Amino acid sequence: MATINCGVDGLYGLGVGGGFIWANGRSGVAKIDPATNAVVATYRYRDLTSGQSNVFVSNGKAYACAAQGVLVIDLLSGAADEIVLDGGGCKWAHALAGGDIVIGTYSAPWLFRLGI
Repeated sequence: MATINCGVDGLYGLGVGGGFIWANGRSGVAKIDPATNAVVATYRYRDLTSGQSNVFVSNGKAYACAAQGVLVIDLLSGAADEIVLDGGGCKWAHALAGGDIVIGTYSAPWLFRLGI
């Protein structure tokens, strides 16, 4: 057991993948090494204003749900890109059988599909 200060101003959701724990907070996403309980990287939201729920890891990327879209973090390079969704905040992200990612939002009556 450990208490870890994630440094992302409140915690809204977690994810596991790529050998790390991902903590989604108000100001960004913390990447935590479970072997040392240390935050090894922090990805700050720029245009997106706040984390909303889970971080889903698939196909070498972490998808962090945020208030207006999704923060996509490349696990190898560490590059982070924001995708703003016109349907509102991201509620969840999951992989489809073919490798694409499907995203559900809070207020839109449709799903977003990201081709990978």
